[in-house]
Amino acid sequence: MAPVSALNVRPASPAEIASLSRMARSAIPGAEVDDAYLEVLRARGSSSVFSFLRGGELVGGCAFLYLNCRGHDALVLDCLDVHRPRLDHLASAGESPDALYLWAIAGAGRSALGPISALFAGARYRTADLYTRPVTPSGQQLFASLGFEPACSWSSNLWIYRRLANRMAFDKAA
Repeated sequence: MAPVSALNVRPASPAEIASLSRMARSAIPGAEVDDAYLEVLRARGSSSVFSFLRGGELVGGCAFLYLNCRGHDALVLDCLDVHRPRLDHLASAGESPDALYLWAIAGAGRSALGPISALFAGARYRTADLYTRPVTPSGQQLFASLGFEPACSWSSNLWIYRRLANRMAFDKAA
């Protein structure tokens, strides 16, 4: 059996946006990923859209919304338009986000999350809790195994990974 080549995870290039949105629409039930909006996110912050390559071939990707406090509130209150979030709900370039929302992931699952989590360990992201809405049973299994749990929210399918710094503050308040 031939060895499996390593997965290369890197910020997406503009030329990959159309392919990434096609992959997301075919792999994620109900996904409405618009090429132009995905490019807006990528241009706003290159580390918000990632490509997954194996042997130089594009096999998947993911995108994150870097939410400011208004976007974080809208997410928890189930008022955030997750198909095309308003730009005033997003952290500006270089601003530390209040929360990170995994907008879409397709094509690699757990193997892609190591390099991305290394990025999110940096000072800019350290206290931003991660949110997602798994839409498949395998997605729910994946995120549960990574420590995500259902969030206290108006939305029944919102899951959270509470960052360590926030867990300690949350535990003290409870």
